[in-house]
Amino acid sequence: MSVMKSICSLNPRLKCLPSLRILYYPTTNPSPAYSTEAPPPEEPVVDFVPKIQRPGRQSLYEPDYLDILKPKIPKHDILNFKLKGYDYAVLERLQQILHKYFIHMGVTVADSFARRAESFKIQRFEPNTSKAMTEFNLKEYERVIQVSDLPASKLGTVIEVIQAAIPTGVTCSIVENTEEEIKSRYIPDREMNALQQELEELGGPSQFAKQKELKEKHRIR
Repeated sequence: MSVMKSICSLNPRLKCLPSLRILYYPTTNPSPAYSTEAPPPEEPVVDFVPKIQRPGRQSLYEPDYLDILKPKIPKHDILNFKLKGYDYAVLERLQQILHKYFIHMGVTVADSFARRAESFKIQRFEPNTSKAMTEFNLKEYERVIQVSDLPASKLGTVIEVIQAAIPTGVTCSIVENTEEEIKSRYIPDREMNALQQELEELGGPSQFAKQKELKEKHRIR
């Protein structure tokens, strides 16, 4: 009866059922619902464990956020838009117009400069003779608009804008900014080139220094 009273006290519905018989079978292990022992601690769940590079290993750990910093659309490093024409005023005006268009389109203009003009001599000869009928002296001027970090998706639009704005007699070419392009921007020093050539004929700077040291030794003796 003591067992029945304890069970009835846990469940109040059993009080209204006096004729109900409850059979109690004692067990060695208590039910987990009435267990007094604390449950074992759960192991923490770690979503991402970074890999650390150790000496002697070829693997390299790179964080995931580096991929987020990369642009989704690839970009060109530095492009040179080379404008060439025989009329100085027309070419300079076209450079100003394209410079404004690029800024309105959100294109980064890194630099804009002029290069030295190239002179051409054109002769027209009489048929079957070496006698010149007419002679023309022309100068081809060049202007360069340097663009950096241009998205690949915008390059086609930029080319269409140039085609719509370019006048007759002016050509445009797009090239990468290589070392040759950088050197062609500056006027060569003829005197410096002549001195370098003489130095190479003497055997280079090392040979020239050795010859100078030998002469000084002979003078001291």
